[in-house]
Amino acid sequence: MTTAGENKTIGKDLATMRVRDIRNSAVEHVAVIGPDDPVSDLLKKVAGNLHVHHIYVVDTNDTLVGCVNLDTVLKYLFPFVGKATLIYPNLLEVLAYLGASSVSDLMSTSCPFVHEDTPVIKAAGIMIEEALEELPVLDSRDRLIGEVTLEEIVGAHLKIKGG
Repeated sequence: MTTAGENKTIGKDLATMRVRDIRNSAVEHVAVIGPDDPVSDLLKKVAGNLHVHHIYVVDTNDTLVGCVNLDTVLKYLFPFVGKATLIYPNLLEVLAYLGASSVSDLMSTSCPFVHEDTPVIKAAGIMIEEALEELPVLDSRDRLIGEVTLEEIVGAHLKIKGG
């Protein structure tokens, strides 16, 4: 017996399949936060979700404005741990983490993303280039609607190949 989600991949291949065909449509599984929220809220989101790699930062219209990855959270929590010359090429970066009070102080505004009509093969290429396991998925109005994961891409490949 196949589910509705499995039927979407029948007759397609990864070259023609779109992100909308394979992604988990449940936005509630995506960790989101506002740019003006306190860093303490960000830490609670990380601690409350063991599978999160990125927290997506959205404005009041659910438009993606940035992201915070776990490396940044660790640098915030432990600014002087490790070899300082490798982690922080300059002292200004350390001071920025020490003074962070809101999410916007820690977020990156250059967050890779895909649209729901992006070909799966292109999403996979971005994941490879950026060394990511998931990408935020935006609708045609650039609102965050979910994410596509490495597991979903591998699963689609296996369905196509009959594995």
